[in-house]
Amino acid sequence: MNCKSVSEFLDAYLSGELPWAQKWVFKVHIALCRNCRNYIAGYQEAIKLSKKALEAREESVPEELVKAVLRAQGW
Repeated sequence: MNCKSVSEFLDAYLSGELPWAQKWVFKVHIALCRNCRNYIAGYQEAIKLSKKALEAREESVPEELVKAVLRAQGW
């Protein structure tokens, strides 16, 4: 496994979908590669911040505004 492979398999790794052999090789590479550990940490932080931003956006939109937009679009 190399750094490019880590980026290609990252979603499958984080979602637990990698077969055990690939997962083992992935973990060995991560243990040895600081750059990949940093990349994964940044990736996970980006996901966390994106989810937080979506939640904040949903909470901050008044329901009356949502209804007005839906009415304006014919819903």
